[in-house]
Amino acid sequence: MKSSKQNRQPVVETDAGAFQVVWVEKYKSTLKRRDQRQIDSAHLRGQIDEDMYEAANWWWNLAYTAHLGGNVPSQLGRLNSVKASGARVYSNKEVEARAILKKVREFVVAEYGQVAHDLLEGFVVYDCSLREFSELTGNTNRATLSVLLKRTLKTLYENQHLFSR
Repeated sequence: MKSSKQNRQPVVETDAGAFQVVWVEKYKSTLKRRDQRQIDSAHLRGQIDEDMYEAANWWWNLAYTAHLGGNVPSQLGRLNSVKASGARVYSNKEVEARAILKKVREFVVAEYGQVAHDLLEGFVVYDCSLREFSELTGNTNRATLSVLLKRTLKTLYENQHLFSR
């Protein structure tokens, strides 16, 4: 768990954008763009190709439409969603997006297992890095997680037509 000092790191404003100090190890830090999601960074670094990036954005848009969770990092950072009291009214688009997400979830779990689904949702929707995901789940092999994420995204891209709106 990060110390309170590490959580209060300042934002560094440059001509290239806003950056925040992120601690990678106990004595090692790096700068992270505040206005980029993990999936955007992976695409810019060449870790995922254009097809995988398109599949990730498609998944993110579905989750965003369904109000699944996560926020735009440049706006609010990663916050927990606030539950309002009273009955919630769902729009037709939200209901449709939730139905598609359910089908996609079942498809991904059937193809690659629950870990693949959790990884996809954590990385794309909740902006969780592979390092954070491996710490949360106890899966210490990030290389395996990276391969699993790429396979899942590639399969989603190839099978998007099955879940079209």
